[in-house]
Amino acid sequence: MRENIYDGVMLGDIAADIPLDHALYLLSSIRSQDIEFDFRLNERPLAEFIDEVQVSLNVLTQLKDHEDVSSMFIKLCELGLLQDDASRKLSTLLRLSEDLQNSVRMFIQTCTLSQLHTALVLASMVDQMQYERSQEQLRVALNDASISTEDQVQSIRTTPILKQNFTRKEVAVLVDFSRRGFRLSVDQFNAPFLAKIAEHLPDLYKQLEVRLQRG
Repeated sequence: MRENIYDGVMLGDIAADIPLDHALYLLSSIRSQDIEFDFRLNERPLAEFIDEVQVSLNVLTQLKDHEDVSSMFIKLCELGLLQDDASRKLSTLLRLSEDLQNSVRMFIQTCTLSQLHTALVLASMVDQMQYERSQEQLRVALNDASISTEDQVQSIRTTPILKQNFTRKEVAVLVDFSRRGFRLSVDQFNAPFLAKIAEHLPDLYKQLEVRLQRG
C-alpha cells in the first residue's frame, strides 16, 4: 500500500500465483476484526468484504456434508442432462459414469470448495433449463392435443402461467400426463394441484374430469 492506495497491478500479480483453493484457505483464516477500517475495497471496508467471503465459505463447507446436495445432483442427472454447455461442464466435473449415485458420492467426498461452488452454479443453470424445457414440452403437448382454445393457447405462449402458478414438480407431472395420452394415476393430482389446474388450465382440467369419470 502507498498513500492509502492499493497497488492493484502488484496485488494482481501476487494473486495470480496463488492456487484458487489455497487462496480460499487464506481468506478463511483471516481475522477480519484485526483489519483497520481505513482499508477499503471499492469504498467498502475490507473487513466487511472478508466477513461475507468467510460466511460463503462456511456455507459451502456445510453443504459438502449435506445429504440434500447429493440428492439434488442425482435428481438433476436422472432427469436428463441436455447438450448445452452447462450440462456438459457439470457432467465432466461430476465425472459421471453409469453408476450415477457412486459418481456423485465420489465427487462430494473428494471435491474442493471451489469445485463444489462451480458445480452448484452449473446445477442451478441446468435446473432452470430443464424447467424451461418441461414448460415448452407441456405447451407443445397441449397444442398437439387440441385441448386449448386459440385464445388460451396464445395466453400460455405469451404469459408465464406455468412459472407463476405451478411448481417444477407439478409441471413435470403435467408433462408426464400429456405424454401418456392424458392418462395418469389420479394419486398424483392432490386437491390443491387440481384446483390450480382448474383455474389456470381449464381445458386441461376437463380432460382430467373425463378420466376421473371413466375411472
